Amino acid sequence: MFAFTSDTLVWKGQDKHFQLFSGEELLLDLRYLTSGEQECRINGRSFFFERRGFWNPIYQVCEDGIQVMRMQHQFWGSKAHITFAALDEPLEMRYKNDPQLSIVISKGTEQIIRYALQLGLQKPPFRIELGNFMLEVDQLLLLLTLCFILTKDIVREYHGAQDELLLLL
Repeated sequence: MFAFTSDTLVWKGQDKHFQLFSGEELLLDLRYLTSGEQECRINGRSFFFERRGFWNPIYQVCEDGIQVMRMQHQFWGSKAHITFAALDEPLEMRYKNDPQLSIVISKGTEQIIRYALQLGLQKPPFRIELGNFMLEVDQLLLLLTLCFILTKDIVREYHGAQDELLLLL
């Protein structure tokens, strides 16, 4: 089982370069190459995120030119399917905004991640709840990266130019 070294994860960075820390431990490094492409480095490995489409966007993640993860939205929907090359069944992602923005990733009835904006504070953090479904560490970090990519602009509305964003476990 994977355990973070701290109860608080922190995204640090500005503009096109962000890093995710657990305490002092660097978990991943994320660079925005273009508006639809990002590079994520985890443990010396490079993963490239690419977004295609507008109404029905597809996010594809490749390592060494080989697709390792793919997320496809339903048309105008609040639901998407995530597939990993190493998993036999897709994961489901649901967006909610009632009364706060949240993203829930699950497999069947088992929650993997709930990523939610915690309202009621001046600069609300995102709260991450990890479920009991077991994933490889890199898969979990890729999902956290995807959640960050999807919500970065919304977070900027709440935090302005602040260069650190707290994620509470």
